[in-house]
Amino acid sequence: MKSFHHENKRGEKKVKHEKVLDFKRVIEYWKSKKEVVDKSLEEFVSKTGEPLSKEIAYYVFSDGKRFRSLITFLIIEGLKGNQEMARDLALAVEILHSASLALDDIIDEDLERRGKPSAWTMLGTKRVILVTHYLIPSALQIISKGASDGLEISVKLWKDTSLGAIYEEYGTELDYYSLVDYKTGSLFKYPLYLQ
Repeated sequence: MKSFHHENKRGEKKVKHEKVLDFKRVIEYWKSKKEVVDKSLEEFVSKTGEPLSKEIAYYVFSDGKRFRSLITFLIIEGLKGNQEMARDLALAVEILHSASLALDDIIDEDLERRGKPSAWTMLGTKRVILVTHYLIPSALQIISKGASDGLEISVKLWKDTSLGAIYEEYGTELDYYSLVDYKTGSLFKYPLYLQ
């Protein structure tokens, strides 16, 4: 908290207290939550029995910033929610986000993701599609355990994400705001709806 001294219109000295955002603490918090999610992703992949699925999942999950999971932690902690539930929902959000990026790279024929070759260029289109088809219901299963109406919300938001991809591929410029709301916004909405 910082204090600022100022005078009002009558010349009276006042002390004004303001909360100032401490970016160092914000970065430390983000890094700590990113570590939690990265560890959860590693545990999730290690429980996957199929070696080929592991290889692809590790590749798909690597190098993310984990902002969607950070939002999940912030909302659930702000509402004094359960930390274990926050971790599980953050994990599920990251799985869905990573799967959607891998599929989006195939659709857009993007050759790079996060500064390295896209998963489909390294591992093949069929492999990546099949593994994302495993990842998506796995994330939905995690969500269904953590939130009472989580599965229903997840299906709605995943449909919105898909609709956003359709707008992007086949829509007009008039559809731009719908595209952003559906495709990008849907995965940011998850933590708001799933708390």
